[in-house]
Formats: sequence, C-alpha cells, structure tokens
Amino acid sequence: MNDYMRHKDPDQLKQVTEVMLNMKKINIHELKRAYETTKPSNSKD
Repeated sequence: MNDYMRHKDPDQLKQVTEVMLNMKKINIHELKRAYETTKPSNSKD
C-alpha cells in the first residue's frame, strides 16, 4: 500500500486516493487494481 501512496504519477496517486477514501475498510486488492488500471500521465496512448 505504501508504494501506491508514494507513487510519483499524479493520476495514479489520485485514483488510488479516491478509491481508498470511499472504503469503509482498507482493501489492498482494490487499491492495487486502481493503481494498475490507471495509465501514467506521461502515457501517449
């Protein structure tokens, strides 16, 4: 979880933060999914 919250990409950090703030209990699997499904902001896709 620490890796997700310390990531330098602002889009990934924002997505993980939004998902976490909507949780009643911290769910690492959901945080990992949010982190991995967000494209880095420097992506050219």
